[in-house]
Amino acid sequence: MDHDRRDLLRRTLNPRSVAILGASSRSLSVGYSAVDSVLGSGFPGPVYLVNPKYEVIHGQRCFASLRAVGAPIDLVIIALRKEQIIPALRECGELGIRSVLCMSAGFGESGGGGQALEDELRRVAEELGILLIGPNTLGFHNPHLPLNATFWPKKLPAGGVAVLSQSGGTGVNVLCAFLAAGVGISTFVGVGNRTVLEFHDYIDYLAEDDATTVIGVVIEGVRTARAFIESVRRALARKPVVVWKVGSTDVASAAALTHTGGIAGARELWDAALRQSGAVAVGGSSEFVAACKALALAPLPRGPRVCVMTHTSGPSIIAADILARHGWPLPELGQPLIDTLDRTVKLGGLVLLQNPIDLSSPGASARPWCDAAEVLFQADFADAYLFIFNVHKHFRAPTDGLRRLCEMYRKPVVVNYLADADEMRHEAPPLQAVGVPVFHTPDEAAHATHALLRYGNLRRG
Repeated sequence: MDHDRRDLLRRTLNPRSVAILGASSRSLSVGYSAVDSVLGSGFPGPVYLVNPKYEVIHGQRCFASLRAVGAPIDLVIIALRKEQIIPALRECGELGIRSVLCMSAGFGESGGGGQALEDELRRVAEELGILLIGPNTLGFHNPHLPLNATFWPKKLPAGGVAVLSQSGGTGVNVLCAFLAAGVGISTFVGVGNRTVLEFHDYIDYLAEDDATTVIGVVIEGVRTARAFIESVRRALARKPVVVWKVGSTDVASAAALTHTGGIAGARELWDAALRQSGAVAVGGSSEFVAACKALALAPLPRGPRVCVMTHTSGPSIIAADILARHGWPLPELGQPLIDTLDRTVKLGGLVLLQNPIDLSSPGASARPWCDAAEVLFQADFADAYLFIFNVHKHFRAPTDGLRRLCEMYRKPVVVNYLADADEMRHEAPPLQAVGVPVFHTPDEAAHATHALLRYGNLRRG
């Protein structure tokens, strides 16, 4: 992406003023939800509602046309019928507006004449020099501005994870998961049909975006796979990229084509290309969120070795199995370290210590648990640590002690708390505030640890 185009995309995602063309008072319409989202997001600039059918919407004046606004407009959000889009685009061009977000559907994803209409939309946008997001898109959300330019009226916390999603519904799915996980968002873009802007354009922009520390991509398919992979490679030199490729079966690939006009492609080719690019490739929404969360919070490991510690063996076996499948070594402790742990936690030689380390009942409370963690940190026999603890009514969780140790030793640590939602709301934030991601399940924790090791390995070369 050249400098001028990147700068225009920056201004598109950070507008000073917004007009909603097709604003509506009908509560079930896209135009109504778009108005609700923008006005409810706390956007600091002027918002102009445009629809000749109304004089007032949401207590705000409604203009008959964009021209009638009579003030500068940085971004136009279009929520009109498909046959009205190209005339609306021409009006934008006449007024010198170069940033347009088109939520409307009925283009290439619908087949038949829809593709011809989309081809014409692309031609007109390029002729007028308009940067078009969409069509057939949920929109975008910039919590740092803040601006919610979607028809999903939901506030998101600002943070460092950028999410690009071909599907609006899948985008909502992962954003809800990020909300539940306590992860903030830098930018969300539903890329839709990618008529003018492809994935690689957004990735090139986000690679240089100071607010973004991790780029997460949910992709069904692209028309320009080589450009996509090359943009991922460029971005990885600056920050991690997590890719969830959906649509691997014939049935799913057909659905992707009719959903956003994406050509899904053979799973084997995608897997090989992503592996060679260095991206963190994931296979589902929970893996996607876990990887992005870990990479946004934790420091990178300085090597490939992993230590898993628990006081309840089963979950550690699940985690170790996932890590082993990815090829990460779980080194043996060695007798001196075993003896030190045995004395420190007062195991009495009754527990067979190996990696994963099961402290059994002596490690079921906070003090011996943290003592064992400090022994491991001082021994420096691993590069990343996955700790599993069963939060219990009668035993204090090791949160305070572990937080102190992580601040002192600055090790890459991932925690799996076997806990209910209320316990997680209490225990997770103090650890995540110091760069320790906390997860509900050993699966998520293991995938998060893999993501750290994967990107750490890439950065070390």
